[in-house]
Amino acid sequence: MATILMSAVVAQAQEDPLTKQFEMQRKQREQMVARLPLLDKHHFDELFSLRQNKGFIELLTPLASTRGMKRVEIENLPGTSTLNIDGGADGVPGTLVVPVSFQFSCIDYTGGMHSLTVSWQGNYFQVLRQDQTSKGFNNSLLLQMRQPNGAKGFPGQPQSQVTLKGNVADVRGRGTNIIAQAETFELLCSQYASEVRQVVRPMMLELGQEELFAPDPQTAWQLFIDDCKPEPALQQEVVKRLADLDAEDFRVRERAVEELRKLGRGVAVVARQISRDNLSYEQCMRLDMLVSSFVTIEPRELQQMRNSPDILLECLLYCADEAVRTSALRRLEKVANKPITFDLAVSGPERTRAIKALRDELAGKPATRP
Repeated sequence: MATILMSAVVAQAQEDPLTKQFEMQRKQREQMVARLPLLDKHHFDELFSLRQNKGFIELLTPLASTRGMKRVEIENLPGTSTLNIDGGADGVPGTLVVPVSFQFSCIDYTGGMHSLTVSWQGNYFQVLRQDQTSKGFNNSLLLQMRQPNGAKGFPGQPQSQVTLKGNVADVRGRGTNIIAQAETFELLCSQYASEVRQVVRPMMLELGQEELFAPDPQTAWQLFIDDCKPEPALQQEVVKRLADLDAEDFRVRERAVEELRKLGRGVAVVARQISRDNLSYEQCMRLDMLVSSFVTIEPRELQQMRNSPDILLECLLYCADEAVRTSALRRLEKVANKPITFDLAVSGPERTRAIKALRDELAGKPATRP
């Protein structure tokens, strides 16, 4: 019994330094934050939003410059949070602008030390999630660095670099280090989809910024092109030019394709769905050329994307085109083999929780109580 008690005392003594350190840091942090002016904003979408611009992440804010650090209290986010903005929407508050600098920080000392920071300064952007407990240390990082316009980096160094790093537990609970890099965020998402899903998505979900992964409208349209109904006027235009697509004169065939191409992507829907039974090889080839002008994703990749719950869910949640959302829902139900229910009108923290619940449901995770 004495040996057991001694072991318990030793274990407690070993844990005390870290626990005491966190407790001291918590008190210092709370005292510091309590002295700051309170900003009457309670949701992340009131502070900032993230979007993709030419392949890179861009941060925008509707807030004016804070002129120093302010205290914020985000709904359902434990701990203490601060915000500092320079060069915000000073002219017309409420208008989304790219600030000169933006710094958000939240630290929670419940059961350890948990911090979440968002930093923006023009060519530098970072989201960092750190968790430290008596069991160890984990972190998730998304870092975007770009050379200023006209600046020259070191020989062989890319003009831009987007990096993600993280520690993710495998099915046996063992930690795995994840590192991935690409020249743009867009390439990072396409080349390292699994790594982005494990490291970046959880942080963006916590920040209410999942719309950052919204599919490009043209990409989403390609996914569901076979669900599109051909426009009668465009059908007539294609039928009218079928003879020219098979003309003996090469210039006539080229001109017919070019005239149809100018009518927009709707002609690709017609060309893809039109019956080829009585058409010549030349006509079929020309129609395929017309389709390939608008459908740029390879058939195999297109099918993989159509079977991806993540991509289908993004189309359902974030695409503005109602037809795309309807097709995405039908396809998602087919892939998941069950009916899907989601209120697209819900917003704010409720939407964030609903998205997480839907993702957990599709992943087969048990529902959690609020």
